[in-house]
Amino acid sequence: MADERKQIGRECKLYILTGGDTWTEFDLARDLTRPDARKESVADYRGSTEDKVKTGPRARGVNVNIITDPKDTAYAAALAAYNGNSVVQLRVLDGADDDADTTGWDGTFAIVSFEQGQPLDEFLTDDVVFKPAAGHDAPTAFEISE
Repeated sequence: MADERKQIGRECKLYILTGGDTWTEFDLARDLTRPDARKESVADYRGSTEDKVKTGPRARGVNVNIITDPKDTAYAAALAAYNGNSVVQLRVLDGADDDADTTGWDGTFAIVSFEQGQPLDEFLTDDVVFKPAAGHDAPTAFEISE
């Protein structure tokens, strides 16, 4: 089984399921992060001298900065899902989705933020935040084999 905390690297690929079994790469993705933290609750009390923390479920997701291009298939699919409040299937891979031994993880995500940036000296971009969708399995690690 692939290691879900593995370093994906500079050449990582982000894919979205755009219909049937067609995975479309976010060709215009710039920066990608995979937040992975546990929810926490502090269990201190009056008179205690230090905080005690109890951890809960993982809060994982995918954050990506994308060059704005409504004609790009992956961008358009993400924007349509956000506007329609629907979930998407994503894959984060360390290589192309048709290469043997490519590893990464995939899952069903809700898009919770689609924020446009309009810098003075660069392309328009969108910061898109994907979080695991309620009612679906957590993202899982996998490996593509021949």
